[in-house]
Amino acid sequence: MATTRTPLTDIEHEALARHATASLGLEPRLLRLLTAVHEAGHAIVGSALGFDVTAIKVSSRDVLGLHNNDHISLELHEGQEIRLPDELSLYMAGFQAACFWLNGRGIRAMDPNLPYKTALNTLAGGDINKCHALCDRWGVPAIATTNEGVRGAAHILKYRWRAVLQLAYTVNRVGYLWGSDLQPYLDADPSAQRASLTAYGRWMTATAALWALPCAEAAPTPG
Repeated sequence: MATTRTPLTDIEHEALARHATASLGLEPRLLRLLTAVHEAGHAIVGSALGFDVTAIKVSSRDVLGLHNNDHISLELHEGQEIRLPDELSLYMAGFQAACFWLNGRGIRAMDPNLPYKTALNTLAGGDINKCHALCDRWGVPAIATTNEGVRGAAHILKYRWRAVLQLAYTVNRVGYLWGSDLQPYLDADPSAQRASLTAYGRWMTATAALWALPCAEAAPTPG
């Protein structure tokens, strides 16, 4: 699960990003694909939870998480309210998608004796910090509640994994998708969409005590 992060200077962030990338031991083409999977995870989960995902961009190659050039863009409808668990799940979807992808390649991403967990926490540091800021705002435990956001994202991702990979492989190749070119990936497989939201709803019910909070403010665009 995600662990706590503290703000870094630009120099510290660059050094940590380069170290984390090296620890993954992946060749550049797979590093870029991992970034695409991360962003596709945000996009698929965000769309499922009612965010209007308008674009996805991937430009990283040799170092992950170094600049803010890998991101999704999203919009909210007028008057739209965001539930705290939805916002946390949106932010942590990239982290969980990266874990799923590495696990699928036979890499035990969350094994504490291997370097991958630290690397993924580093590369998702901006998303984790946003989650912790949300938790501080609502007075809930940051680490435990952020980790629930990972679980929430996982319930959607496991049913929408095919859509995540289709989107990731495409944006990895073309670099940028938006509008009518992006929407078919977000809308793919309606039956899987319904199953994912059913599973997410069960998770929301099981963790209801955590979410007895007012709706959160609009989320900034995740990285």
